[in-house]
This record gives sequence, C-alpha cells and structure tokens, in this order.
Amino acid sequence: MDASASSSPSVKSPPLDGHPEITSRITELFVPHQLVFGKKFVVAFDGAAQGSQWWYDAATQTLYVEQPDPATATATGTVYKMIFGLTPPNSTKWPLRSHWEDFAMYYLSILAVVLAIIAYLAL
Repeated sequence: MDASASSSPSVKSPPLDGHPEITSRITELFVPHQLVFGKKFVVAFDGAAQGSQWWYDAATQTLYVEQPDPATATATGTVYKMIFGLTPPNSTKWPLRSHWEDFAMYYLSILAVVLAIIAYLAL
C-alpha cells in the first residue's frame, strides 16, 4: 500500500481531525421495537455521563441520552460510558426449524397438482 492511499480518508481509516465541534448534548441510539417489546431498559452511566437522563421513544425506535452539563458534554477529550440492557434478557438461541417444516405445504401442494394431472391423463 502506498503512502497516498493510507493518508486519504476511508471507512477503515477515517479522518481524526477537521471535524466540526460537537455541540449536541443528546445522543441518539437506534433500538428496534421488536427487541424491546415487553421488556424494560436497564441503563447505567459512568464517567462524564453520570447524572444523564434517558428516555426511549417507541415511535422513532430511539433511545435518547441527554448529558446534564453542557460544558462537560461538549468538552474535548471527554469520555462517556453508557451501558444498557433489557430485562428480561433476550434468549441467546433463535428457534430453528427444518427445511421440511418451512416448505412442506408448498411441496405437498405441488405433489397434489402433479398427482391430479397424472390421474386426469390416466383416464
């Protein structure tokens, strides 16, 4: 890889400077409604995020976190730590079905049509 390729911004090597200053105190996280339906959020904050307020908007499927202090929220080098989970937790296994369970109806329908055609032609 040549030097010019490594210096140009890309997905793997984004520019680390020259960005506009962050002025928003609100962080938005997309959390699908199917994931949170019938569950409650458990949210913990650490570092500069302590004292933050949070809420979930089901209409936009977004978890919002608002920093308490505007000066801290936009300070350079500020580190936030937010951990969130759901209770009860999601099951770790997805129910798996066999190919036959998913497509048996289609196979049997085709078989019935083929048998009907054969019976019709045999007469």
